Amino acid sequence: AFPFLKPQGPLFPFNRSDGTNQLLAACGSGVYFTVGNGDTWLINNKSGSTCTVTLPAASSYTGRTLHFQNYQAQTVVSASSNVVPIVGGAASTAILNAVAGDTCTLVSDGSNWLITQYTPNNVLLLE
Repeated sequence: AFPFLKPQGPLFPFNRSDGTNQLLAACGSGVYFTVGNGDTWLINNKSGSTCTVTLPAASSYTGRTLHFQNYQAQTVVSASSNVVPIVGGAASTAILNAVAGDTCTLVSDGSNWLITQYTPNNVLLLE
């Protein structure tokens, strides 16, 4: 987990490199979550069922990066079929598997959100 996170309800404080504060959004108890204009790091802390996320229009944010992490063993999915898997292919809704600790990075290509990195919690990383 990230050592700089201090949970305070549904939002977490996050200090950006330019010295300003940005809220780290978290999918809490609600069924749906909408990514805000300033959100970069998003954490699923919703227990009991899938966290459904409404992503911004990829066409409005070419090059924008979003980072997701699972604090709960629940899937994270997009409300629309606009996420391209890390292996490519057709866009679907899947963002994160139902494994606590899994993380991924999405990047907008102007049409969809591409999963460019996926790190399962149970992977052995060798250097």
